[in-house]
Amino acid sequence: MMLSALLVGCSPFPIHYTRDVPKFSLSEKIESVSYFDTNGYFEEFCPTKVPEQLTYRIDENIKVTIRVRGDWLDLKPIKNGVPFKLAGEGLRELDYEGYTQSLRTESLANNTLILSVPGTTKINIQFDLVKCTGVTYDAI
Repeated sequence: MMLSALLVGCSPFPIHYTRDVPKFSLSEKIESVSYFDTNGYFEEFCPTKVPEQLTYRIDENIKVTIRVRGDWLDLKPIKNGVPFKLAGEGLRELDYEGYTQSLRTESLANNTLILSVPGTTKINIQFDLVKCTGVTYDAI
């Protein structure tokens, strides 16, 4: 009896929602691209393949990994294997996440991620917004 109550109480119901997801323009500076899994966050509901995570190489020693998390971007800067802080409009420092910094895509003007890296010029990374349907699950 208790097992059947647990099974009924935990049955997931999909809830679909539409969201503008950034699709970064791939260039020679972008490497290590992984796309949203077809059974993951956005399932099969994007009209085109959208990168979930990519690495932008600034130079031979500096790179920034960008992870798309809905309408948030998580940025992980690394220089010679050592994480460092980035600066940029809309960028928020999250102390409890160590060296990962986050920002909302709605805080970015003209579909451009502008980053300031110590010792280099500003970096502009372009993206388009693609309408995707995501899915979350709710239980009874």
